[in-house]
Amino acid sequence: GHDTTTAGISWVLFLLALHPDVQDRVYEEIESVLGKDPSRPATMHDLNELRLLERCIKEALRLYPSVSFFGRTLSDDIELAGHHIPSGTIVGIHAYHVHRDERFFPDAETFDPDRFLPENSEQRHPYAYIPFSAGPRNCIGQKFALLEEKSVVSRVLRSFRLRSGRTRQQQTIMHELITRPRVLASCSTWNHANEWRSRREPRGSPPGADVKLAETRMTNGDWCRLMKLSGKV
Repeated sequence: GHDTTTAGISWVLFLLALHPDVQDRVYEEIESVLGKDPSRPATMHDLNELRLLERCIKEALRLYPSVSFFGRTLSDDIELAGHHIPSGTIVGIHAYHVHRDERFFPDAETFDPDRFLPENSEQRHPYAYIPFSAGPRNCIGQKFALLEEKSVVSRVLRSFRLRSGRTRQQQTIMHELITRPRVLASCSTWNHANEWRSRREPRGSPPGADVKLAETRMTNGDWCRLMKLSGKV
């Protein structure tokens, strides 16, 4: 599950970089729960209190489910849209499109973490949101994955402000086993059409602070260029 979790982290950071207003709200929540010292370890209780961050992660998984396509074998005959489908048929389910059903997610292409406020999600069909599949064969590691994402994303945001060099419309999505951005393998240029850029600005750094380019390994040999303060990790 490390590859799926890494993809999920990449997408939520990308979306927060595109939405600085939401990013600032998340940072304020993190600071209110964890305090101003970025070196203070987060406890399980702390992570459970990061409710806005959790909604951001869930919304990122709605827009970019780590595994966007999976299959199920029918145990009974069914009628679907006027078609008879016999038992034993393997049916493909594309979560990426399920999550864009306007009946359940109005203005579905918009990044809106408040979709997952209790009052907005309690009446939603349980199978309208399936980033971890659903039913008895859903992902057994989903709670751990969400905990990992909250831990990593909160740690990044405690130290860095993110801004993206690409819009969602400019980003090319790779729908393979894992849903991830199409990025360069070597990151040789900022302007390459297939590169995803996220510029990380250390929080509290003065304008013109000494920065240097860093190459950070992502999933399966993919790379992303980041900006970081000299001498900082």
